Amino acid sequence: METPQLEEAQEKLRIKLLGELDDNNVRPLVQEYIVGESGYLFAINEQGTSTMNPHLEGRETPEEYSKAVEEMLNKGATGGFLTYESLNLLTNKTEEKLVYVKNEPYWGMNNRR
Repeated sequence: METPQLEEAQEKLRIKLLGELDDNNVRPLVQEYIVGESGYLFAINEQGTSTMNPHLEGRETPEEYSKAVEEMLNKGATGGFLTYESLNLLTNKTEEKLVYVKNEPYWGMNNRR
């Protein structure tokens, strides 16, 4: 269970890295924290719900990403890189994404194997 201090710290980090949540439940990407051309940090919990994401925060991951999310959840215990196809919301094109995953208990990921 999250404590109020943890929730406040998480929200401060979300704002710093991704920006304020708008009325459409979207966070703009903060230019100085974009990785490459359009990459960003994100977090999911053990249920696959996005806990930090500019477009999916607080929502279950869409079905088309269920395989990628399952791979992330499994790989997170040891850490490592994965690739998957995803719609780039900045270019509106499907592209290959490269992610590094590692479990982080403060964001809802424990040592799942």
